[in-house]
Amino acid sequence: MELQDRLLRIEAKLDRLTEQLGELGRIDERTDAAHARLNRHEVRLDWIEKEHRELNEQVQKGSGSAQMWERLGWLVFAGLIAAGSQWLK
Repeated sequence: MELQDRLLRIEAKLDRLTEQLGELGRIDERTDAAHARLNRHEVRLDWIEKEHRELNEQVQKGSGSAQMWERLGWLVFAGLIAAGSQWLK
């Protein structure tokens, strides 16, 4: 009887160990999936950062050109005003 009880306890412990190993496998799969998602997000963030940098460069180039045209417009406007005032005299 004592040997049978001991064997039953060992069997119960083995059953629990088997269940825990199964849970470990599922946890490992979830961890792998989380790492895959994280890697995908990192790739997407890298792409977004690259696009942001390129857009920043384009905006800076465009704003420099726009400032030049604005200044040129003011110069032409001031020249027309000066010419008009000279003509009215």
